Amino acid sequence: FTLSSAIVIKKSYITLRGVGMSTILKIANNTQINAIEVTPTVTHAYNIVIEDLLIDGNKANNTQQANQYLQNGILVQGTSSAQVYNFLVRNVKSINNEWHGILIAGYNWYPTAITCVTNTNEGSGIRLDSVTWGTIIGCHAESNTNSGFYQEGGRIGKWIGNTSRNNALYGIY
Repeated sequence: FTLSSAIVIKKSYITLRGVGMSTILKIANNTQINAIEVTPTVTHAYNIVIEDLLIDGNKANNTQQANQYLQNGILVQGTSSAQVYNFLVRNVKSINNEWHGILIAGYNWYPTAITCVTNTNEGSGIRLDSVTWGTIIGCHAESNTNSGFYQEGGRIGKWIGNTSRNNALYGIY
């Protein structure tokens, strides 16, 4: 599937499920978007799942923007009035994004990434910004321009059985 606009999830109890790595979401040429956005705006969002698919940010055919909240494979962004609880990303491969493979930022409680792969993203593979008790299990980050795994602020969660290889700055920061 070629995306010219983001897949946007704003409500609770939504599952976006592919059939494995043969389900490919590719950003269209000359399009500065996130592939998937979880961005509730009115009420809190609970139990959102994204699983079993591949995201290709198509960075060879897109120009990087200065805003790290654009051009991610997955962006999960809550607000003080519309927070995200129990977000799960499982068995997702996110590659070639102009920013991060997976960015989970602000007002997120208990986000979890399981068996995800991030590769050749210009930012970090998986980045957690000001989240509470995030859990990253069995994920692999390779050849990302920033860090494989990056956490800034928030409350530290669990990091179990992850691997990081050939990332430009840090494996885990």
